[in-house]
Amino acid sequence: MAVRANHTCGTDNNHSIPLCISMAGEGMKTVIPRKASAKISCRLVPNMTPSETAAKVKSYIKAQAKTLLANVTVEVLGFRAYPWTSPRNTAGNQLADRVLGRMFEKKPVYYRDGGTIPALTYFQQILGVDTSIFAFCLGDHIHAPNERLLESFFHKGRVAWVHLLHEMGQDLKDLLAAGPAPKDEL
Repeated sequence: MAVRANHTCGTDNNHSIPLCISMAGEGMKTVIPRKASAKISCRLVPNMTPSETAAKVKSYIKAQAKTLLANVTVEVLGFRAYPWTSPRNTAGNQLADRVLGRMFEKKPVYYRDGGTIPALTYFQQILGVDTSIFAFCLGDHIHAPNERLLESFFHKGRVAWVHLLHEMGQDLKDLLAAGPAPKDEL
């Protein structure tokens, strides 16, 4: 099995690149528009930075425009975030593994996942704390125009959260019962 984390670069539009208000919509166009526009977003993977990526995309678009003799303006807009991914061996992932294994009576399958979730990135970068995501979607068109969550997974997710919080409480109870850690472990 291959482990990978692919970056993406795409337009932020559900129906393709808008070619200007009078040219938008379905059907054939017989006139070449005077103006075209697109909003582009990039999902980064580890070792990519928002500012370096923005500079490379801008440079690439400008270079392509030059070869096409096109007048292009590239404006980098506000929101930027570093990529986030979680190591498999975190306490949160081990807890989720136990809960999901019992619920589905199968060992969970891990795949490399991450995202552009600024708060989780800040927890890692600033606080040095790894986090876990406990969600129920199975990649079912997430962030797509037809994004959906199956009702059965909604209900399984509710039950799983109850089990996860119960297990977390048990782990904390066991940790407290064990007493304080020896000074050399602090």
